[in-house]
Amino acid sequence: FNCGTGAGQIVSDSSVVIGLWHTVTLFRDGVNGWIQLDNNNPVSGRSLGHYSKITFRTPLFVGGAPSVYWLMKAVGTNHSFRGCVQRLSVNGRTTDLRPWPQGHALNGADIGECSSSVCEEVVCEHSGVCYPTRSDSYICLCPLGYGGVHCEE
Repeated sequence: FNCGTGAGQIVSDSSVVIGLWHTVTLFRDGVNGWIQLDNNNPVSGRSLGHYSKITFRTPLFVGGAPSVYWLMKAVGTNHSFRGCVQRLSVNGRTTDLRPWPQGHALNGADIGECSSSVCEEVVCEHSGVCYPTRSDSYICLCPLGYGGVHCEE
């Protein structure tokens, strides 16, 4: 994380098991930050420099950025997140990760859909689009004028 005068990096001591869902919790207080993976002990770190506030004048990017140059400049690395995000809460408020206008996601950079397998067996009628909401559930995004679980109404 970067409070404006240099990026701080925090790496969890716990291993991520590929193929399982994990809970990652991030805390920040001034220049101090913590990361907690699942229910393991939090690991702490500090942002470089003296600034202690983060001001969001640009969109919040989760897992990457629009360009590798911007990512390198902002956080000091060109490696972005690889994995799936099932749910995102910021300050206790859950963010709807569906694409705008249904949700709050404006666009993506170098991202893809993780849980498409739940939609392989689903048929959304009238050109509706299946959208996974979790690894085991979905909704059909229906065109204007249609509704129902599978856009059948």
